[in-house]
Amino acid sequence: MLCLWYRVSRMEFVMHRDAQMVEAHDIGLPLLLTVEETATLLRLGRTRTYQLVTGGRIPSLKLGRRRLVVRSGLENFVRELVDDQDPL
Repeated sequence: MLCLWYRVSRMEFVMHRDAQMVEAHDIGLPLLLTVEETATLLRLGRTRTYQLVTGGRIPSLKLGRRRLVVRSGLENFVRELVDDQDPL
């Protein structure tokens, strides 16, 4: 069973492969994340995260001058990454 847990400042992101995704609103994750917050959660660099976001792999929207990542889209992106991995 794969279990991922990250704590970013006051935000937490939990995912279980064999169980349903823990609802992010239950643990205080906002509906929209900055690209920097997303990069921290994914443990990727900011540039690579921007590439994924602007390339459409991670759904986002633009509010004013800010690019924000949609939480449910990020969860789907991670779920697809886990599903695409070969089992050990």
